[in-house]
Amino acid sequence: MLKIGARGSNLSRIQAETVGSLMQKYGYDVEYRWISSFGDMDQKSPLSSFGEGIFVNTINEELLRGGIDIAVHSGKDIPGTYSNDLEVAYVSQRGDPRDTLVSSSSIHETPKGGKVGTSSSRRRMQLQDLRQDLVFSEIRGNIETRISKIGSEFHGVVLAKVALDRLKIRIENYPFSYQEMVPAPNQGFIVAMCRRGESPDLTAIDRESREVFNMERFCMNYLGFGCSQPLGIIVERRGRGFMLSIRHYKENGIRDIDDKIGFSDQDDLLSILSNYKEII
Repeated sequence: MLKIGARGSNLSRIQAETVGSLMQKYGYDVEYRWISSFGDMDQKSPLSSFGEGIFVNTINEELLRGGIDIAVHSGKDIPGTYSNDLEVAYVSQRGDPRDTLVSSSSIHETPKGGKVGTSSSRRRMQLQDLRQDLVFSEIRGNIETRISKIGSEFHGVVLAKVALDRLKIRIENYPFSYQEMVPAPNQGFIVAMCRRGESPDLTAIDRESREVFNMERFCMNYLGFGCSQPLGIIVERRGRGFMLSIRHYKENGIRDIDDKIGFSDQDDLLSILSNYKEII
């Protein structure tokens, strides 16, 4: 019996059950454990006050202790580094990686002084580039809680489009183009982690997804950034090559990297990243 652990939110349960269904197809029996992460237990403090891995560390610790056999995470929540005793066993096909404004109007049509909720410094800094005349405020809670605050506390809230899709929430929303807002690294992937050497043999599944997942993580780690940094990265397949969109902000909100560039392989990508490293 494989014990699958994940956060207890509706979105996390759906993602864990997606992995569980896959494991059942491979002949495994599964059961689920819903675990509160540190980020779930503290719903008031700004995300910027926590550091890396607040939605995954508690679950990974349970994996290391043997309380579960598989930890399921949203790809964007996994920090740049984690225990050497863990490994990624599975990366799903990518859902829609775009950020989206859940609101009665697009970001360009939002009234001056309108209040937009986001807990992400990456989103906030890119929003400020688009509309400096709006108010961007911290918002916490699961997807449903944040949506419930629209109209009473916020004109709109920014969420991951894939979260709405997986929860089957039909609500007015306005996705951002990659030019307007570069997504977080690995946004849209469901990731299963196991203890090193104990992963089910799933390496043949979605090789292309795993390749893109690894490239985005390589960018993040090579540049020395974590998952909570104001960093947007998206790698797209273009024929036999790839397209990298990347945007990074300093703590003062100044953009120091903003680029869209094609590359052929990881060596080519490394050459591009080395130029960025000189800037930062």
